[in-house]
Amino acid sequence: PPRTPAEEAKELTYRVGGARGRRAIHLLSQALALSPGCVEAYVQLGKRLRDPAKALEVFERGRAVAERLLAPGARDQWKGRFWEHQETRRCLRLGFGRASVLQDLDRGDEAAAEYRELMSLDEEDHAGAGYRLLALLLEQGHDEEAGALLSDYDDRGPKWAYGRTLWAYRNRSRQDAREALAVARGINPRVAPLLAIGAFDPDEELVGLAGPGDDDDEEEAHTEMDEAFECSLLLGRAWTETPGAIDWIAGELTRPRGGRRWSPRRPGRRAH
Repeated sequence: PPRTPAEEAKELTYRVGGARGRRAIHLLSQALALSPGCVEAYVQLGKRLRDPAKALEVFERGRAVAERLLAPGARDQWKGRFWEHQETRRCLRLGFGRASVLQDLDRGDEAAAEYRELMSLDEEDHAGAGYRLLALLLEQGHDEEAGALLSDYDDRGPKWAYGRTLWAYRNRSRQDAREALAVARGINPRVAPLLAIGAFDPDEELVGLAGPGDDDDEEEAHTEMDEAFECSLLLGRAWTETPGAIDWIAGELTRPRGGRRWSPRRPGRRAH
């Protein structure tokens, strides 16, 4: 039987797959021309557009469509649990894309408001809006709200730990900051050297950073390194814009720890 425009549009989004550049954008634009209600096409197209202003327009149009498609009362019924339902999860994805683009456009206050809204809609924060909000608050100097955010959520990952360390450096004693750094290094020791040398580009694929864990299994070390780059990329701007913070963390790394002393060198590249 003949397919509906909506079915054809959905198939086009599947065909995008690993397509890149103009090919992917063409397929997704085709999908939206066939069916302006194809929410997945908005999600994928917004991620692929290089012009942040155009990407913002796509995410906002997509979110408006996704919200119109929600069943009456669904927003209130599922608030806090948006991730659990496909219809509302799409709203989260579009909102996250919108917030990211707002940051790219230096519209930080609007981005922060969007991240707060996403966290209220998905209390378990599957998309990681809290990490983005924390970094943004630290960049903006909103330390009171950043401190409250750190207190409200019990997250034991490196992003939270190194965010807490920077917050402590700015708002507490040096001993408190040192203790926070010790906890953070216990979670992932590779982040601190990246921050100290300003290595925030994951494309560099640096390895060999001195510190506990260097002799771990290679695959585990690579995973830890990927996580470290994610963390340093997220928090790097806040750290570098805080007077004295980079010098401080570099100085802390020269202190003997577990019999080893960190050396501020550019390590070699990962072998492929």
